[in-house]
This record gives sequence, structure tokens and C-alpha cells, in this order.
Amino acid sequence: MAQKTKEKSQKSRQKSKQKHQKRHQESKKSHQESHQKSQTRREENQKSRQAHQQKNQARNQTRNTKESPKSHEEIQESSDKICQTNTKKHQKSL
Repeated sequence: MAQKTKEKSQKSRQKSKQKHQKRHQESKKSHQESHQKSQTRREENQKSRQAHQQKNQARNQTRNTKESPKSHEEIQESSDKICQTNTKKHQKSL
């Protein structure tokens, strides 16, 4: 009788141990998958950022070469023209 009880409890412990190991393995696998997803997302974001940076740099480069630096007087003249135009438009609307 004691032998049967001993065997039963041994089997029960074995089952519990297997369940625990299985749960542990599943949890470990889930964690690894989650980590992998995060890693992939970070890499994709980094690539995207780099692509945008390069695009912006190229755009700025072409802008800088197209537009020659203006002198202070040229900027002032341009600003004055805009002000005159706006004043004329405003007077017409009144």
C-alpha cells in the first residue's frame, strides 16, 4: 500500500515538473520572439531615420548650391518689395 502511494506521488511530482518545464520553455520562447520583434523594429526605424537624413541632406545640399548667399542689402531690398506689395494689396482691399 505504501509502495503504491509512493509511486503515485512520484508520478504526480514528475507530471508537475514536466508542466513547469513546458511552461518555462513556452515563456522563454515568447520572450525571445518579443525581443526579436523589438530588435527588428529598432533596426527598421534606424534605417528609416538614416534614409530620411540622407534625403534631407541631399535636398539641403541642392538648395545651398542653387541659392547663392545674398548680401544684407539684397535681403533688405527683397523684404522692402514684399512690404510694398502687401501694403498695395491691403489698400486695394479697403
